[in-house]
Amino acid sequence: MNYLLIFILNVYPLYFLLRTSFICLYEIGIYPSIVVLNALSIFHVTIAVSMIVGAAFSYKMNEILSMLQYWVVLSSLIIPIALFAFTYGLFEIYSLALLWGFVAGFGIPAILTMFGDMTTIEERGRIAGFCTFVSFLIGLIFASSMPSLFDSAYIWLILGFSLTRFVSIIPLIKQKYLSHILIEEKIVKKKSIQLRFIFFSLLLPWFVFCVINQMAIAVATSVFGYQMVIITNLLTISVGLSAMIFAGLLVDIIGRRVPMVTSFSLIGIGMGLLALSPYSSTMILFYSGLYGIAWGCLTVLFVLVVWADIAENSKPDLYYALGLSAYFVSTFLVNQINYSGVLGFLDLGSLYLISAAILFLMIPVVFASPETLPPEARDRIWLEWYARQARRIREHRARLS
Repeated sequence: MNYLLIFILNVYPLYFLLRTSFICLYEIGIYPSIVVLNALSIFHVTIAVSMIVGAAFSYKMNEILSMLQYWVVLSSLIIPIALFAFTYGLFEIYSLALLWGFVAGFGIPAILTMFGDMTTIEERGRIAGFCTFVSFLIGLIFASSMPSLFDSAYIWLILGFSLTRFVSIIPLIKQKYLSHILIEEKIVKKKSIQLRFIFFSLLLPWFVFCVINQMAIAVATSVFGYQMVIITNLLTISVGLSAMIFAGLLVDIIGRRVPMVTSFSLIGIGMGLLALSPYSSTMILFYSGLYGIAWGCLTVLFVLVVWADIAENSKPDLYYALGLSAYFVSTFLVNQINYSGVLGFLDLGSLYLISAAILFLMIPVVFASPETLPPEARDRIWLEWYARQARRIREHRARLS
């Protein structure tokens, strides 16, 4: 489906391509690490701000597909043009981070709103798992191949990706799609106070997870070195990508809250065990596997699923923007904390133990939030499964007779 292709091409691949561009500027020796770190901080906080601005703009515009078309076309032109004008100065890299951050984040709420509106609550998890898996995998391929292409074919990679994004929007140009008219026709409206409670009771654990995730990466890089982090990240991502598909199926069957609680429990248990032996390679790899399962599940839930569930009849664009901003704001905060040197004064075992305690404290918060998959939706899923099984048994008996 066309809207799935738009999500797959315009979320993780776009983010990874632009983010890795700044990292490559450090790796090939053009800029020192502090300049690239500042540029990445500007890039991430600008994405968060631009998503909120884009959400407000698309909600007032009321025709989300037109806004999405303009964003894809203009960003496909602005990104390579800005790169051609780049002259490797200090002002230029900060301006590029500001421009690319705004371009990358502005249309994301529109994409996610369209995804939420064009998926039913019973099938949202499995579609989200598939889309997140494919989008992240493409983004990962970009991120891993860019360092070798940065000197020679980098500009062609940018131009080719911009052209692909431009082509992806063509099938939707003639379609009439009014997001907020569809939203008004959905299920019974919830009170705004209840919506805000559900939203913030899910936003807090997600933000805490993002902060602890970024801090763990920063500390591991400084203590164990870049090569060890690459090995653990490969294990985490390999397990996490598989977990995305499985989690997408699971959250449509048993609901959203149980996989969420299980994921926080796995990370908390893993960090607690790691605190006992923080320098053990075996324990680090074991934790990376547990973390990969939890990370894959939470990514599917908090990138696509839960914000669509709670924003069925309210302002979906703003929920998506604020929900995803947690990741970018946490990245900015941890970059600043890491730059200040505060993390260097903490004992590694104590840091893991405190992180585990905080994650366990988030479990009651998740339990306090209502289940976003309604009971009637779960009942329909189980009835459909039983009906398929009964049909298969009947067909099997018919063949035997």
